[in-house]
Amino acid sequence: MADGPFAGIEAIFKTSDAESRSMILLLMLRKPAAMRIDTACLRKAGQ
Repeated sequence: MADGPFAGIEAIFKTSDAESRSMILLLMLRKPAAMRIDTACLRKAGQ
């Protein structure tokens, strides 16, 4: 993610919705966790 409290953490993009938000999967405490965030806060890995 590019912005916010999880900046720099890699996640797997799952889906987007009509409200400019995205569902991502994070690995937290060795367990996957789904999270909705603003799509503008995301950036492609390696960029």
